[in-house]
Amino acid sequence: MDAATRTTCRLTRAYRANLPFDRHAPGVAANRWAGVPLTYRGAAHLTLCATVSGEPDARSGYLCDIRALDGCLARVCNAGIAPRPAEPAPAMLRRAWRALADDATPELHGVTLDALELSFSPHLVWHTSREIDPMIRMTESFEFSAAHRLHCPELSEAENRRLFGKCGNPAGHGHNYVLDVTIEGEPDTQSGLLLVEGVFERIVHECVIERFDHRHLNVDCPEFARLNPTVENIARVIHDLLAPHFPAPPSTHPRLARVRVWETPKTCAECEAAG
Repeated sequence: MDAATRTTCRLTRAYRANLPFDRHAPGVAANRWAGVPLTYRGAAHLTLCATVSGEPDARSGYLCDIRALDGCLARVCNAGIAPRPAEPAPAMLRRAWRALADDATPELHGVTLDALELSFSPHLVWHTSREIDPMIRMTESFEFSAAHRLHCPELSEAENRRLFGKCGNPAGHGHNYVLDVTIEGEPDTQSGLLLVEGVFERIVHECVIERFDHRHLNVDCPEFARLNPTVENIARVIHDLLAPHFPAPPSTHPRLARVRVWETPKTCAECEAAG
């Protein structure tokens, strides 16, 4: 391939494993053809997801050998995570990041580790990358149900019907919203956490869930009395409600990095912190 046409490619690989609750028992840790590893005894499930970048090999088309990358992730998982199941997840992620970012890691020869994610649940993900290192991002998922009507009073009924269709039904309609909130900062040196346990959930519950859950957004919520409650506007309003609780530096608390609202499994909107 001509140097002028070379491009950087990214490859993301998820390594899924089970950690036995008995820390002295051998781990069940292997990617399989099934969606998740087999679990024949009590175990905690984890996913360690790496994103690497570089130029694919001109002959094979591989950026790197996925089997070798799996072996690398397995080794890091078993050495840096499995022996310490009670350790805070950010500390586990930092240890894994340092091990994988080491240029001496043979499986990553010729590629760059861009990002690493660790999760023990699909509803809580820890993330770091070259862009934000040494900081950590934490994304947690929340749920609320609400009704709304999409309608612009300055438009005619015909224009509203053309623009919003069934979503402009005068009686409204409902959604089971999924809210992903991401905060970013350096873990506390003593606890290893971004926030004291339970504080994050309490803030989101008080600021968002109690305010919008089982409400008709147009009727019950002042935030949408004059603002059309599209998923874009819902994401923006939630971001503005949460932002004061997670201020930007020089505050020592984590900052609000992103709010993402899923209206349906196929549609979401997000707002990110500026800068």
